[in-house]
Amino acid sequence: MSALRAAAAAADRWIRATETFLLGGLTVALTAVTFSQVVSRYAFNAPIVWSEEAARYLFVWVSLVGAGAAVGRGTHYGLEALVRVLASPWRGVVGFACSAVILCFALVLFVTGLAETRLAAGQFAPTLPMRMSVAYAALPVGAALMIWHVFAVWAKRGLGAHPLDKD
Repeated sequence: MSALRAAAAAADRWIRATETFLLGGLTVALTAVTFSQVVSRYAFNAPIVWSEEAARYLFVWVSLVGAGAAVGRGTHYGLEALVRVLASPWRGVVGFACSAVILCFALVLFVTGLAETRLAAGQFAPTLPMRMSVAYAALPVGAALMIWHVFAVWAKRGLGAHPLDKD
């Protein structure tokens, strides 16, 4: 079992680093697009037509990848006050229940996100030269990250581990 834990920990470190890099890039892009829009609109009285739409899609990507990263880092919302006062055997039960709820939500988001992404593949963004499936792909990607992190917690610390405990 220690080989599985070591492999899960190594893969999880790589995924966390990738999430951090991706979130940094997306946040820089979101900030640059928004700043450019404000400057062009108020300083030059010439708004950038596509900037609002690009900022919206970037924000969705930041939110969903960030949700996966938050689960992976143990910083997502959790029932910490309840878990802290519970006796040891009940902590495992509540930890598993929290993991199961996160996992169920992420699975529903993944399946519906894939369906929505497929439906959007035939549509183009109104002002950007891209298919809408690029924007909708944030749903299954964010959900897959959440699913991975729940399984990684289980592999590293056991089924009773609370998914939002920090490593």
